[in-house]
Amino acid sequence: MRKNTLRPIMYTSFSPPCQLLTSKRLATIVTIISQNLRNRNRRHVLDIGCGDGTLLANISAEQKVAIDLDTTYVKRIKNANIMFVRADATRLPLKSDTFDLVSATEVLEHLEDPFACVEEIKRVVKKGGYFLASVPNDYLWIFGKIVLLRFSSIEWTLREHKHHDLSKPLISFLGKPIVNRQSPLPLFWFNKILLWLVNK
Repeated sequence: MRKNTLRPIMYTSFSPPCQLLTSKRLATIVTIISQNLRNRNRRHVLDIGCGDGTLLANISAEQKVAIDLDTTYVKRIKNANIMFVRADATRLPLKSDTFDLVSATEVLEHLEDPFACVEEIKRVVKKGGYFLASVPNDYLWIFGKIVLLRFSSIEWTLREHKHHDLSKPLISFLGKPIVNRQSPLPLFWFNKILLWLVNK
């Protein structure tokens, strides 16, 4: 089996099961980006809800911008090529039509109004650019409540979620994605990873 060479994953205080699932999801996201976007299609990349910048650290781009309100993990961003901006995801202090790729992984479900964030993403992404989202599905809630809530970090995360399964509402709002993949492991399909080509 090929060794996982991704840099340290986010949320290092989480339990080992959560670390494993997060790492597998991150690897899937990086693969989707590399398979669907050529380098010229991801020169300028924005990651909303960046955490410690792990996703941006694992993809190539000329400009990498990381957005988050919580600065807890920002001090772990060691990559000098990543510019951090503390901002509200529903009010991005960024110019319109700027980014080739905007990602929001495990973020939208935490927002009171996730579609206000999506509207901002549509504004800042270039025409013909890409939007990548990963969101939990209902299976995470069912499995989490039965099995995983004994891990306090996972219990806290689930309680922070304002929405359960956003994949169908997102598809209804944005149209059919070019990638719609379950993640991260067989029998543990806790997340949907979706990639859209944005045509304004």
